[in-house]
Amino acid sequence: MTVSRSSYSKYKVGQEIEVLYAASNPEISATKAGFGPPSIFSILFFPALATWLAYLGLKEMSKSFHVHRYD
Repeated sequence: MTVSRSSYSKYKVGQEIEVLYAASNPEISATKAGFGPPSIFSILFFPALATWLAYLGLKEMSKSFHVHRYD
């Protein structure tokens, strides 16, 4: 099985890891993904993306409203 350098380097010699494999063909295998704490990138990026998409949506919606001024 091939793993990335970052995945390989986070384990110590002798440390147990869980490997998932296809019972019909054990050559098909992968290490079980572990989820660590969220990165600062994801904490900042996803709310910023949601805000930007909401802004674009509201901007498009505002084009469909016609405002009449009565002086």
